[in-house]
Amino acid sequence: MEGVQSSYLINYTTRFWKLSHSVVARTNATILTDVRSGVEYSVTVQTLLQMGQSNVTSQPITIKCSTRQTVALEFGFTAL
Repeated sequence: MEGVQSSYLINYTTRFWKLSHSVVARTNATILTDVRSGVEYSVTVQTLLQMGQSNVTSQPITIKCSTRQTVALEFGFTAL
C-alpha cells in the first residue's frame, strides 16, 4: 500500500436523531464539526484508494465537551 494515494471518508451519525455528517480527509487526522456535548456518535472510516474503496471500519464514540465545538479525530489502519 506504500506509495498509493488515498483519502478517507469519515461519516458520523447521532444514534438518537440519526443525523449524519460526512468529511473527506487526505490524512489520517481530521476535525469533526457540528458535534454536540454528551451526544453519542457512530463514526465510520473508509479508505478511498485510487483503485477503489476499502472495507469500512466502525467505532462508536461519545463526544464529551462542555460546549458545542469541533473535535479532533486521528485514526490509523494496518494494511493486510
